[in-house]
Amino acid sequence: MNVTRIVRAALVPTVLVLLWALVTTVGRVDALFVPSPAAVARALRDGIVDGPLLAHAGATVRRAGLGFVIAVCLGAPLGLAIGRSARLDALLSPTIDFLRAIPPTALLPLFTLLFAL
Repeated sequence: MNVTRIVRAALVPTVLVLLWALVTTVGRVDALFVPSPAAVARALRDGIVDGPLLAHAGATVRRAGLGFVIAVCLGAPLGLAIGRSARLDALLSPTIDFLRAIPPTALLPLFTLLFAL
């Protein structure tokens, strides 16, 4: 990879972090709402060293994996059944097509309320 391309790619993130550090250092923003990059780095280091960050990340990966397994176990047989049966296709396809049109991010508040997350 060309060094110039790497420098160009790193320019915007570097400038943004420098602006973030400047704004928090000068005191234009309360540290309660926007902590400094150094404070964020310390919290990240503490989370990794003390262990809760890795434990929480592991729990998240387990939940995502379980969700994927459940989706495959339900979705694959259902998809095969819909593909084989014209009657099942006529019954379920309108609902599936309706739900497919809704962006997943729009469903998050609904799922949060329904499943008390």
